[in-house]
Amino acid sequence: MPDTDRKYLFLGDSLTEFGNWEKLLGKPGFINQGISGDVTRGVLNRLDRVIKANPQKIFLLIGVNDLASRIPDDQILENIFRIIENIKKELPETTIYLQSLLPINPTVTGFNDNFDYSASIVHINARLKNNQPNPGYIFLDLYPQFTDTKERLATVYTTDGLHLNEKGYELWAEILKKNVHL
Repeated sequence: MPDTDRKYLFLGDSLTEFGNWEKLLGKPGFINQGISGDVTRGVLNRLDRVIKANPQKIFLLIGVNDLASRIPDDQILENIFRIIENIKKELPETTIYLQSLLPINPTVTGFNDNFDYSASIVHINARLKNNQPNPGYIFLDLYPQFTDTKERLATVYTTDGLHLNEKGYELWAEILKKNVHL
């Protein structure tokens, strides 16, 4: 999938995969390597594709499927840090934007898991943020912009309490436009 015209790579799970980044961000040059259902271990196993693409910037959002699979928070964090470490080793000039996990909302009809892992999301995000300043990545805290008054994913941004609707993707794109030079 290498392509010298593509400068930016989105890496993650279905939240990433379902985003039409060129349309949302209003410009070409994006590679979408989001895979529905992917976990941190899956990203680690496919980093060769990321390295071959040789992007200028990587936008990483991964971990919610690990939580749904009952992977412990510390293992998720270890895998995320290994992903970053491996990318920086092979692509030292690439800027990595590590995006916080998004909130979930188990009260939304259609939420496909009775397990509320909101506390783990908050814990993981705090650890990712507090690892700053880290020369390996720039942390983008998406979480607070997506929450309602009860710290859940606001229903206006979601289809099922986990995945984003069009309005959710538009908000995500606006956050990126404000915080990243594209």
